Amino acid sequence: MSKSPAGILAVSFYFYVLLFFGVITGYFLPLFGRLNKYNAPVVGMLVLATVQTLLSLMTISPDLSKQFDTLVNLAVVTNLVPYIMSMSAILVLLKSANVPQKKVIFTGIIAFIGTIYSFYALYSAGPDAMLWGGLATFAGWVLYGKVVSTKFDLKLPIIDEMDNNNSVATTPTTIR
Repeated sequence: MSKSPAGILAVSFYFYVLLFFGVITGYFLPLFGRLNKYNAPVVGMLVLATVQTLLSLMTISPDLSKQFDTLVNLAVVTNLVPYIMSMSAILVLLKSANVPQKKVIFTGIIAFIGTIYSFYALYSAGPDAMLWGGLATFAGWVLYGKVVSTKFDLKLPIIDEMDNNNSVATTPTTIR
C-alpha cells in the first residue's frame, strides 16, 4: 500500500467529496454541506479532520508505521466492499441496458480480474482489518437501513399501467 502524503490527501479528499455529495442527496447531516463565503466546506472538513484524528489516536502504537498500516488496511477493507458489489452487478446492469454481447463479455472479464484482485487485497489486509472493516461496513448498512432509507420512498412500477413502448410504468406506486 502507498504510504505517501499525497495518497493520504487523495483518500481524505475522496471521502469528503462523497460525504459532501451525500449531503446534497440527503444521506448525511447538512453540517457537512455548509459552505463559507469562498464556497469551501470548512466546517465539515474540520469535523471530518477531528473524527479522523480521534480515530487515529485510538490506534496509537509505539511504532508509527504499524499504526499507519492498521489504518490503511482498515480503509482497504471498507473501500473494497462497494467495488466488489459493483463488479458483481455489472453483468446484470449491462444486459439490462442492452449492451452488445462483445462489450458485456469484455467488461465481465475485466470485472472478474478486478474482483480477484480485490479479494487478494482483502486477504492481504489481514484478519484484524477484515474483522473491524467488516463490522464497520455492516454497521453502515444497518444505519443506512434504519436512518437514511426511511427518508426516501421506494417507488415500484404498477404492472397494470405499463407503457407498451418502453415497458416502463407511467405511474409509480409508493411502498410505506
